[in-house]
Amino acid sequence: MKWKSWAVIAIAVFTVACCGRHAKLPDGWYLLGAGSSEVLTPAIVTVHDFASLRVDSLSEAQGTFRYRITGQLNEEGTGRFARATEKAIGSRIAFLCDGRVVCTPAVHARIEDGNFLIVLEDDPGGVRTRRIYARLEAAMHGKRE
Repeated sequence: MKWKSWAVIAIAVFTVACCGRHAKLPDGWYLLGAGSSEVLTPAIVTVHDFASLRVDSLSEAQGTFRYRITGQLNEEGTGRFARATEKAIGSRIAFLCDGRVVCTPAVHARIEDGNFLIVLEDDPGGVRTRRIYARLEAAMHGKRE
């Protein structure tokens, strides 16, 4: 009977370790390994490179709204983001928040203007989007949530 308990604990630990949680990595944009979901460090840019953030909503055909976070990087972050997105053309980058990958957009061109979008799938009412926005906004201003 005891071995079953240990087996359950071992499976739980393995699952937590392998489920995309990157607790020690700062919130920000990261490159992904070629053809994989492996987050490569260091970050391209972190929340400390953000100049501004806001939440936008788009009306969809069903009369619902889709929420997204729009952001602008500072000058230094814009340069790093442009170089990284040029290298990432044809692949994906990841945005991490609170140690979790929240979106992995495909990169189709070099992004030179420092603007970015964070769009979450399956977020009715934008609850998660607004929660992430509040966390990022607080971090930008050196506050803890």
